[in-house]
Order: sequence, then C-alpha cells, then structure tokens
Amino acid sequence: MGFEVIGRRKDLEGLAISASRVRSLLKAGDLGSLREILPETTFDFLESDAARPIIEKIKGSDSLH
Repeated sequence: MGFEVIGRRKDLEGLAISASRVRSLLKAGDLGSLREILPETTFDFLESDAARPIIEKIKGSDSLH
C-alpha cells in the first residue's frame, strides 16, 4: 500500500523552492530572497529567537542536505 503525490513543486522565477535552496539562502544570509519564497509565518519564525540555534546549525554544516 502506498500513496501518490500529484502536483507540482512551487517555484519562483523557474527555480524550485526546496529545503536545499532555503538552507543555501540561510547560509548566504539572503533574507530578501527567503522573504520572497517562504510563507510569511515561516519567514517570521526564521527571524525569531527560537530559530537562531537552527540557523546556526545550518550555517555550520557542510552537508548539501
């Protein structure tokens, strides 16, 4: 038994909005681009104190995933 996802990945200007892209933008400190592609609530969280340890962990990682 399984499931099938039907639909398209969201994109902005032809580039897929993916977790990898979000991590890359976070590492680069590109808040302007993040604001354009993320839902407002997600962006607000990333600007909060609660997100700081998560962002620091992402910035310190060499992983592509």
